[in-house]
Amino acid sequence: MLNLSEVLEMERKPKILIFAHEQYLNGASLSLLSILKALKYKYHFLVILPGDGPMVYELEKLRIDYQLKSLPRCAYFNWVSVSDHLKRVILYYKNKYRWKESLLLLSSKFEPDIVYTNTSVVSLGYDLANKINKPHLWHIREYGKKDFKLEYLPSKKEIINKIKKSHISIFTTNLLKVEWLGENKFNSKVIYNGVSLKNKSKIRNRNEFVIGVVGNIMESKNQELALKIFRKCFKYNENLRLNLYGKHVESYYTKLVKFIEENGLIEVVSFMGYVPNSNIYNNIDLLMSCADSEGFGRTLIEAMSNKVPVLSRKSGGPVEILNEISEYSLFGTLEEAVVLINKLVYDKNFYSKSSEAGFNLVNIKYSLKSYINSMDLVFESTYLDV
Repeated sequence: MLNLSEVLEMERKPKILIFAHEQYLNGASLSLLSILKALKYKYHFLVILPGDGPMVYELEKLRIDYQLKSLPRCAYFNWVSVSDHLKRVILYYKNKYRWKESLLLLSSKFEPDIVYTNTSVVSLGYDLANKINKPHLWHIREYGKKDFKLEYLPSKKEIINKIKKSHISIFTTNLLKVEWLGENKFNSKVIYNGVSLKNKSKIRNRNEFVIGVVGNIMESKNQELALKIFRKCFKYNENLRLNLYGKHVESYYTKLVKFIEENGLIEVVSFMGYVPNSNIYNNIDLLMSCADSEGFGRTLIEAMSNKVPVLSRKSGGPVEILNEISEYSLFGTLEEAVVLINKLVYDKNFYSKSSEAGFNLVNIKYSLKSYINSMDLVFESTYLDV
């Protein structure tokens, strides 16, 4: 017969301490929320966030424990100079030291079995796990330099070394894994993000064909290319509309506004600001991505799960995730994009095939069930290894 302590241990849920890098609901956070929502009955999660925001509201709805700690990031935007970088390195180490005791106190109270980091831009999860001798899982969702122009502290080489030494590192595509680790495995896994399917017919807007571009208005997302493509298509079809969704960086936003004004597109191009992704797909007929190098492309699979056709530049993660439907969804040049958009606008059969092909692809490779099962297997096997 089991004694009381053994019974309690069997009933005890494994504890996972999570380091998140933002309080907003961008792709990485939405993917994390999917995990928390599906697995909260099996694991006890505690999420560390940098501040209050929409992510906090979602965690409270799910009754997930969280703490707000403005931890230093191990990455920053836009290289300036070697001297500036050295100053940032010194400040980073000072901030790390300042938070050391607080994190050790938190871990002594929570007693995590696993430490999990949801992004490449926070390395304190690895440091803490190493200090308390617990396994660290590192989920890498971005290229860093190629997609966000990030510089790492103290260096990207140091971050790569920590990723290699983590118990398991997780990447959203094979291309992303190779970018960070080369061809070697280093206890790494590739797990594609997943979304729930909306099994419904896509009804096109009758009077207009609306193209949506989703993501923060910033240079690496290359909304300027989207505008150039749209300008060319609009010459042949004045029923086209372009909606740009996302918060904006002022200097780049000003550049886009100037382009819109100079090309007479004020009435047909709209900056929609931040809109929850779930509220976007009923209002667009096509999702387009022109990013320089997307780590994965969560909005693409979200759109396809809603039977909205997608069109993406041949760069980064979309090359891998859309490879099987490339004839409908990938373009290399501006001219190729224009041809595909015209076919989607004028050929109802092509539009329908594109819609169904994307939906079927998500069902087979990028379903929420597959994503959650894969993440659960990583958590479970790590816990059993402890």
